[in-house]
Amino acid sequence: MSKESVGRILEEALVEPDLATILENIGRYILRFLVLEPVQLHAISLWVAHTYVFHDAYTTPYLNIYSPEKRSGKTRLLEILETIVHKPWFTDRTSAAALCRKVEETKPTMLLDESDASFKSGSEYSETLRGILNGGFRASGKVTVCVGQGSTLSYKDFSIYCPKAIAGIGKLPDTVADRSIPISMKRKRTGDRVHRFRRSNYVEDSARIREALHLWSQSTNCTEDDISLPEELDDRQQDIWEILLQISDEAGYYWQSRARAAAIQLSTGSTELDSSGELLLRDIRSIFEEEGCDRISSVKLAERLGGIEESPWGDLNGKPIDARKLAQLLRKFEIKPAVHRMPPANKTVKGYVRADFLDAWSRYIPDSNGNIGNKMGLVPESPRIHVTGNSSGNDKNAVLLPMGAGTITPNSGVKPAIVTDVTDDGGSNEEVWEETL
Repeated sequence: MSKESVGRILEEALVEPDLATILENIGRYILRFLVLEPVQLHAISLWVAHTYVFHDAYTTPYLNIYSPEKRSGKTRLLEILETIVHKPWFTDRTSAAALCRKVEETKPTMLLDESDASFKSGSEYSETLRGILNGGFRASGKVTVCVGQGSTLSYKDFSIYCPKAIAGIGKLPDTVADRSIPISMKRKRTGDRVHRFRRSNYVEDSARIREALHLWSQSTNCTEDDISLPEELDDRQQDIWEILLQISDEAGYYWQSRARAAAIQLSTGSTELDSSGELLLRDIRSIFEEEGCDRISSVKLAERLGGIEESPWGDLNGKPIDARKLAQLLRKFEIKPAVHRMPPANKTVKGYVRADFLDAWSRYIPDSNGNIGNKMGLVPESPRIHVTGNSSGNDKNAVLLPMGAGTITPNSGVKPAIVTDVTDDGGSNEEVWEETL
């Protein structure tokens, strides 16, 4: 790093950092190397900031970075995060003993790669990792491990609370996914242009972000704020998003709105990470809506479920779901088939009425009503964006903004960055709008 770069970092360090600008710079830095959805970028930026203050919060959300296939940017995202999070620990495998001791002693930001291989191993490490992830999202989380040998054999409780980003192909175990913010990665298209990630080329920018976050963490009291949480989130989702929303509220209105939109869209807007039970309830609700009826026979409901191509009901262990299997899956929700008169022949057959499902639907798959908990409007879902700076060039060349207090505010008169090169899944570039950074 040059003397000029060091001087620049020290000069910024003398000024109280502006959180909104820090978060914008985190996003600019990441977008140089990856193409992400706006809500994903906003959630990741807030998550990076939270690694500097998680010790003052009750919970820490995990990042569940997953994709259907390899070479989709999962490891690259972890490599980028390693340069800007607090106390990074990048690992894809370690011993069970080292895992517990490392987390307790150093409280690192754990960046776990190849999680799919770790969970499939069935080893002691796999079970220890599962225990750490299940309990380690709460500040009080602990695992109990045997220590010593022979006559000195005893046990010890290890604190396992620390931020964790977990990357792998496919789904995490349900209990771990339930504690995570899902980040679905996709292989970039031919037209998606980003920089090749070479850590040595970005030492200055990553150092500026880390220093600004460190200074901000020394003065913030955001974890003490009593904030409104989106009503669309269930209790667990509110727990894991709370610290990120506290950070966003300190950053001001724009980040406050962005964060709540990200929370609702990422944690309630996808069925890919539903448990099989939740997916079954969701599909049954859709069938009732499509049929426009208040009752349906067991046989017909099973046939309709088996015909949904996107769901697994057409191939359960080599054969489609039938009425008996359907009843078995619904039993845990205390939903049972009964004899009813079914239209149009008005014959009495076994089946279900819509009222049977209302309680389970309201508890496990409540509908989003489009409102955010603090009554602000929901930011609409956007296609992928590339953010350009105030000068010419695309997002991968955007320079970081100065991070002193009051650098950029909605009323500062600074020219807003122009969001261009907007591409949807069809690859069109027809939309252009402005977004204040």
